[in-house]
Formats: sequence, C-alpha cells, structure tokens
Amino acid sequence: MKKRLTRSTSDKMIEGVCGGLGEYFDIDPTIIRLIFAAGLVFGVGSTGVLYILMWMIVPKDDSVETEPKAVMEAGVQEVAEKGRQVVEEVKKKVSGQEE
Repeated sequence: MKKRLTRSTSDKMIEGVCGGLGEYFDIDPTIIRLIFAAGLVFGVGSTGVLYILMWMIVPKDDSVETEPKAVMEAGVQEVAEKGRQVVEEVKKKVSGQEE
C-alpha cells in the first residue's frame, strides 16, 4: 500500500498536522510539534503560515471512521453489559443457583 500524507485523527492537538507528519515519516509527532513551536517562537521562516496551509491542504485520515464520542459510547455500552452479567452471576450465587 502506498504511503499517503494525511492529517491524523487519532494523534492530534490542534488539527492533526503534526500527528500526520509523524505517522508519514515514522517519527514521534512531539518532535515535529517542538520544531513548529520553536519556529513560531524564534521566527524561523513562516511556520505558522506553513501549518495553516497544511491544515487547509492535507486531507484528514479517513481510515478511522469512528469519532471519539462514538468510541466512548461503545465503551460505556460494553461496560454496562459486563456489569449486567456480573449482577446476574451474583444473583445466582446468592440464591444458590450456581451452575
């Protein structure tokens, strides 16, 4: 499969530009974030403009179809179901109907 530069939807702080660059170049996105921050602080080039341009041009990673809210809701449902199972097992043990 061909590598494609995308904005990360899973490792992002603002819009996923640094996370996407980190995934593409296989390095820690924190290093890229530090480089962008240093460029902004020390006025090296126009890193702010570069970030904004990449934000507008580089597409989002479409391989992750679920939003964080959906993932959280699924996790809550899973925990609730497990809780129901535990309660049923406790009821059976208390009433003496162990299997």
